[in-house]
Amino acid sequence: MQTKKVLRVIFISIVVGSIIAIGVYAFIKLKFNEEVYHADLFSLVPSENDILFYSHDPQNLTELFPSALFKDPSCFQVAKSVYTECQSNANISGGNEIILSFKDDDDLILYRSTPQKIREWEETRIKNQEFLFAPQKELYRNTTIFAYLTAENRFFCFAYYQGAFVGSFSKKMIYSVLDTSGAKETVRNSDSFNMLLKISGEKSLASCFFKKNDWFAFDISYNNGNYWLDGCLLPAYSPKELYETFNLTPGGHELNPELIPGTASGIIYSNTSYDQLHVNEIKKDSLLLRHATGDVSLVYYTDTASSVHKAICVELINREDFLKELSSCVLQNKDQDLYLKIINSEDNHPHKEEKIFQLHPSVHLTSCLGKIYDKNDWNIFTLYKGYLIVADSKESIENYLHQLKSGHTFDKNPLYKLYTDNRNTDAVVSVLLNGDEIYKHPVSHKEIIPEYFSNNDSCRDYETLIQFHKEDELIYYNAILVKR
Repeated sequence: MQTKKVLRVIFISIVVGSIIAIGVYAFIKLKFNEEVYHADLFSLVPSENDILFYSHDPQNLTELFPSALFKDPSCFQVAKSVYTECQSNANISGGNEIILSFKDDDDLILYRSTPQKIREWEETRIKNQEFLFAPQKELYRNTTIFAYLTAENRFFCFAYYQGAFVGSFSKKMIYSVLDTSGAKETVRNSDSFNMLLKISGEKSLASCFFKKNDWFAFDISYNNGNYWLDGCLLPAYSPKELYETFNLTPGGHELNPELIPGTASGIIYSNTSYDQLHVNEIKKDSLLLRHATGDVSLVYYTDTASSVHKAICVELINREDFLKELSSCVLQNKDQDLYLKIINSEDNHPHKEEKIFQLHPSVHLTSCLGKIYDKNDWNIFTLYKGYLIVADSKESIENYLHQLKSGHTFDKNPLYKLYTDNRNTDAVVSVLLNGDEIYKHPVSHKEIIPEYFSNNDSCRDYETLIQFHKEDELIYYNAILVKR
């Protein structure tokens, strides 16, 4: 009887001990899995990085994303292999999110996975001879960094850190991740970044975040063979001047292609009341403030010698009233700054019916447009069919008129079809650019296009239409990239 009690105690002890052991193992396993699977990818991106591509679910990203926009296509190819080969059946919190981030020419790939899946990915690279020789290994901050020579004769480095694959063609980027993570030096600590992350589109291919002083962002989607970029300017984080540039009410005008040369490579077109284009330091009684409508275009175009010219085309309410007031000011000598002279009054001049005038150098008719368009000096002008055409040289005006009068107008330019097929009737400012001119224009739209793209020759293959419109206190913009 005593023996049975002893055996019973031993049996119960074994059962209880087994349960405790299983519980401890499960607890340790659970904690381990939390460390492996619950990584916050954004807390791994150093704050010094200035551009970031983020996809909620990149299942379509690998085929549809415009990888040509990357300065280093190899980075995208590695990211594609990581996503397609490192997916796990494990319940990974946050799903299959992936981040590609950059600082200048240095890249960074972040993806949640397991050590086992990363080893399988590594072995596949070796088997396919994409990774050559044995890896160089380095222990840095208790994390092992692997560096492989690739078939492209470059070194690719990666580590497994806080539940994520961390990879880069630059080892110093891996160092940066390990140095800054947890030290409040990541994008997760930026208010503007977190605000934009909340409104980024979950159904888009990816979201692009890029930093000026604060962060800007747009969603990238794919529709009918074209890429669409949709973003928003947040008043609290956008430069005041930039925000006010687009905080305008649309008017009732439409872009007139017959008033724009056919060789236009870029147009910035506004459709609002002219007084809204007014900036604080310009006098309220300026001539154009009284005589211009809201139909205003800045045109970048070429002549037959392929020289680039710029001109601003402004619709007048009444041409004769404008000339009458201008002449009155000059004749009565009320304002010395309005002194003008005719610079092509010769009888045999090909455009004698459109006299070209030059204002006193201290006066620029388009000065209240300068903050929106550019800061060049504009003091040479002519009148054509109710429009005022202003430029900084006689040659620019003459070439502009020559194209209009010979029938070489913008309605025959592919950029115009892009505009008519996709225009937003609520847009206050529209920017049309061909691939050669996308990144050569004023700060008003450079602010919403990452500088990262500017050194990428592949962008020359696209034509671009950017449109701005306001809803309540927010300024929305969308851009369409069309393959030429």
